[in-house]
Amino acid sequence: NVATGKAIMRIAGLDCGPVRLPLVDLPKPQYDAMKKELDKIDFKKIVGIRNYYGEMQIRNAYGSWTAI
Repeated sequence: NVATGKAIMRIAGLDCGPVRLPLVDLPKPQYDAMKKELDKIDFKKIVGIRNYYGEMQIRNAYGSWTAI
């Protein structure tokens, strides 16, 4: 599901913007519940790595790293 994928990316720190019509973004209650569950497993730490300066980063769609 595109809306769920974009919500997960937003939680990871890489906001890809809203989904395009006719799709709709994940409803706020579902987004908040998913974020709560992902926070429990320290999701940002799982998907990111620390750079030389200790900042968390995630690989973007183009293969380069983006700070989160």
